Amino acid sequence: MKNNNIGCFGWGIIIFIILLVVSYWQVTLPLAIIGAICWYFYEKSPKTQEKKKKQAAAKQVAEEERQKQIKIWETEDLSQYATKLTDVKLKKTEYAIYAASEPITWSESRTRTKRINYGGLTSNVHIMKGLNYRAGSIRTVSQKEEYMQDVLTGALALTNRRIIVVNGDKAKSYPFTRLLRIEPYRDGTELISDSGKKVILSGFKDATRFNIYLDRVTSD
Repeated sequence: MKNNNIGCFGWGIIIFIILLVVSYWQVTLPLAIIGAICWYFYEKSPKTQEKKKKQAAAKQVAEEERQKQIKIWETEDLSQYATKLTDVKLKKTEYAIYAASEPITWSESRTRTKRINYGGLTSNVHIMKGLNYRAGSIRTVSQKEEYMQDVLTGALALTNRRIIVVNGDKAKSYPFTRLLRIEPYRDGTELISDSGKKVILSGFKDATRFNIYLDRVTSD
């Protein structure tokens, strides 16, 4: 995620610009009006309108082609892609049907416990000169929070039985027997097991094909 906090320096620049505009409004106001008029006529010019029409048409064509491709992924025979892997020993009836073209990061949900000392209503009780104690109660409160931990980044393969991520001699495997629910995203996938544990696969330029294949092989 990107950090949108511009910081003190950024706010200082913004305040400086505002003060500059207010101090020299006799100059900045006419310039702003002229700029707005120029922008309006530029946006309404035939050349700009034609450019926008071409961009919209190209975008529509691209979307139509994408929908056609999605239909193919949803209906094609996946056995045509069946292959064995060189880095991982597959089971006798297991075969790979998809391999990601980019490195994929495997992240797992973890739980950590924070301990907070909490004191209830208290009062100071004097015992003798220089010695007091607090009358009341104190206890430790535990709070659990869930976070995602990056575990492995490597080559991803989807087989008819599981998801595999491999990097050298390290590998992670997610058999479909553990899978309860899939949350597909444009750039990744969230896998939720029957125990509630989560695994997130991220790093896809476009995870649509992977998500469609995954849904198909886990629905058979």
